[in-house]
Amino acid sequence: KLIVLILLICIISIFAVILVGCDYDEEIVLNDYTVKYNGRDHAVIATNDINGDFTYRYVSEELDYDSEQAPIEVGRYTVIVSKEGYKTTECNLEITTDFLFDNNSNVVGRENSNDSVLYIPAKIKGKEVKEIKSLELSKTVKEIHLPRTIEKITALAVENETVVYLASTPEISKGLDLTTIIFNIDNVEGNIDVNYFASNGITRVDILGEN
Repeated sequence: KLIVLILLICIISIFAVILVGCDYDEEIVLNDYTVKYNGRDHAVIATNDINGDFTYRYVSEELDYDSEQAPIEVGRYTVIVSKEGYKTTECNLEITTDFLFDNNSNVVGRENSNDSVLYIPAKIKGKEVKEIKSLELSKTVKEIHLPRTIEKITALAVENETVVYLASTPEISKGLDLTTIIFNIDNVEGNIDVNYFASNGITRVDILGEN
């Protein structure tokens, strides 16, 4: 009987240790984060995320955004981070861009930056970006990716040979200097009107990547 009692006490002790270990309910340590929009996913890093298995949830009341996917708009978000066995916590996430916009969400410039690849966001403060009204790119820029929302390019100047990745077929100003702009139209869906290039004065189109 004594042996059975000792074994029973040992088994209970083991279960007690397991249960305590499963219910550690530790704090998640997070700071506020600012990340620059780069056309891809964003993530928030937790300081005590040893195994890299946190789950992320991005919520924006302003943009009515609630998803487990990273947000694709420039703006401020409340990030709720949770992990099994940990207390849920939240931090502020702000996604910024180097591009400058007017009140109608048209591109009107860019902050100084040494980035060689640029991505224009599709929306600013919930409004679609539809026009590049005025934009001058330095010689460090090699590529610029335009969102599908762009309908018009009024003024775009580049200092070196630059690839412009199109996801739409915007109206292009007749006065635009296209001698150093290479248009990549891989992402354009459907057929392009036969008069599109002639009417916009485009004489060179390089098809890059897979077609």
